[in-house]
Amino acid sequence: MKLLSLSLAVLVAAAPSLVQAKIERVVEKSFPVAAKGQLFVRTQGGDIHVKTDPQVSEVKVRARQVINASSEAEADALLEKMTLEIEQSGSEIKAQSRVTDSSSLSWSWKKRPGVVVYFDVVVPPTYATDLATSGGDVELGDSQAKAKIATSGGDIRVGHVQATVDASTSGGDVSVAGHTASAKLSSSGGDIRVGDSGGDLSATTSGGDITVQSARAAVKATTSGGDVKVGFEDAVSAEVSLASSGGDIVVTVGKAASFHLNASTSGGDVQARGLTLQIEQGAPGKSKLIAAVNGGGPDMKLRTSGGDVRVSLR
Repeated sequence: MKLLSLSLAVLVAAAPSLVQAKIERVVEKSFPVAAKGQLFVRTQGGDIHVKTDPQVSEVKVRARQVINASSEAEADALLEKMTLEIEQSGSEIKAQSRVTDSSSLSWSWKKRPGVVVYFDVVVPPTYATDLATSGGDVELGDSQAKAKIATSGGDIRVGHVQATVDASTSGGDVSVAGHTASAKLSSSGGDIRVGDSGGDLSATTSGGDITVQSARAAVKATTSGGDVKVGFEDAVSAEVSLASSGGDIVVTVGKAASFHLNASTSGGDVQARGLTLQIEQGAPGKSKLIAAVNGGGPDMKLRTSGGDVRVSLR
């Protein structure tokens, strides 16, 4: 009973520091649309959401400041320790939240940050984007221009991009609906999912799965702890390299696809179902299979240290 009473007393004493009021301030700005525009966004801890609209007549930027303060005066004091820039220079729109005095605004295990800034932006799909946050999610709609995205701890969600994509997260998932140019995707601990992969793809994760629903170009995918699943359209038109340290490799191809298969596993079997094979080494059901499929073509290298390798028709 004494232990329970002591625990309750500690919780009650800590309650004022754990439950702190939040005050929100919103800053909004609009700018004329520029040809071949660029969008640059930086924030610490907050989310970034970029909506693309081909009919938009102006770029709209909304910054929502969430302040951990119990009074307006305390909120004003915290905001004085940071800067918020929303401006246009030539064809570039810059929205940036920066801390000038980190003593009251930084993360720690004892407290939440003093101010977190969330950005919501509307731009034409022709705008190139450079988006980064130290701890939140990033979302980008369909785009016709190159996209560069980074977050230290959140998820990344991207629509269909008709240009190069470079997206990385240190702790979340990466999802891309589609891309027609090259894409470089990486995560230190999450899953990577791609819908329609029409350009060369490089995908790397240290702890999750990699899934590509439909690939029509070169694919290089590596995971240290999950499965890799890739589906190809009718043809395998470029080199493929898929590797996992602890999961399965699953590939589906069209009936007429021709390629050179080089598959091996240290802990499972290699299965090839429905394929026309000219076997050079190994055999289906064994730990290694090297064979020309439908006469051969681009190299398809499949490696796993702890799972199975399965190649079959779509």
